[in-house]
Amino acid sequence: MKRLLPRIRRLLAAPSALTWHLFPAAWAIAASVAFYLAALLVTPGIAVRILAAQEGSPNSSSLTSLPASAPLTAEEQQKETEARFPYIIPCEFHPAEEDFADGDSISITSVRGDRKHIEPGGAYLVEGTYQLNSAAKAGLALSLASNTPTPTPASAGQRIRVARGTGNFALEANMSAEGDFHVSFYIPHGPDRDGRSRRWVDSGGGVYFREVLSLAEEEAEFPYEVPCRFEISTDDALSSDRIGITAVRENRKQILVEGTYQLKSVAKATLALILTTPNDTPALSGQHIRVTRGTGHFALRANLSGVGNYRVSFYDPSVGYTVHIIER
Repeated sequence: MKRLLPRIRRLLAAPSALTWHLFPAAWAIAASVAFYLAALLVTPGIAVRILAAQEGSPNSSSLTSLPASAPLTAEEQQKETEARFPYIIPCEFHPAEEDFADGDSISITSVRGDRKHIEPGGAYLVEGTYQLNSAAKAGLALSLASNTPTPTPASAGQRIRVARGTGNFALEANMSAEGDFHVSFYIPHGPDRDGRSRRWVDSGGGVYFREVLSLAEEEAEFPYEVPCRFEISTDDALSSDRIGITAVRENRKQILVEGTYQLKSVAKATLALILTTPNDTPALSGQHIRVTRGTGHFALRANLSGVGNYRVSFYDPSVGYTVHIIER
């Protein structure tokens, strides 16, 4: 008994030791609770996600504000773009410069797609720069001038609003039909008589573009060279405009005509490859292009159908300078 009393006094003097000896389970529970609370204080985002993911959690409906994820870096954004649009598509550009107001311009620097070529069913990303000085604000849109009367539906990212000044753009669009893509300004119009504002109606200038095949791609797609002679319409002999055809190729289904042009008589026109005998064959993408005053080269294609000769002509909107293609 004498030995026991001093031991009891020491335990009473140190209650933590008494608790440890008498209640070991309580200490274990206290340590677990303390660790959990510390984890909540240090990593609240992890705890919120764990609770929100638990099925049937009574608090899951009230946990609506999760920590925002970190924004993508420039390198990560570039990798994401390349994953969605892996193909760089070489194109030639035809700016409708006469439609731009003084000080306005659009320059396309890159055309990418989820397919190797610009064709219906594909999705495309067009990047570039703009300069807007003629208006306080405008719309900038990637549009498809299709050969069908039904307007093509707009998709997210196909148009943006821009303010006076310079900047970069990245526009996306799906190609739902045959036609030509262009990036254009759309200047807000004044209000109607009833006071409602009309927007996105007046084109403020734009840039048309089309794919350019490499020589190897052209020879692979159009393996047969067609010997031809070319005749200029008599009425066009004194015209200041010119069309020169340098090559005619075909693949049993389509014909490809390449050459150069010079347009002086008007500010802009359409250059088209047409079969002289009328037919109901729908126009192809690349069967006509929009050109502006100056010189350039072209590559036009059409379906091989019907009877007759093909010709390349300017339209403004009436038929202008024409070169007839006659197979030898």
